Amino acid sequence: MSSKKKYQKKDFESTGVGYDVSANIYLSMIKSEVWESLTKNQRLLYLYLKMQYYSQKRKPNKDDKSM
Repeated sequence: MSSKKKYQKKDFESTGVGYDVSANIYLSMIKSEVWESLTKNQRLLYLYLKMQYYSQKRKPNKDDKSM
């Protein structure tokens, strides 16, 4: 049985703080016609929104009262 090791970030990828979030950007996306058609500001906005999305997924919602 193989056990997966937790990915260890490289020094250039993160400062190492515990609350740091990552969101993968794949080569196929960067090379796509759609990505190429975006302006630089649209690309940057996408990256910020993706980062925000993954950081929201990590936080427990204290106000959530549903079961």
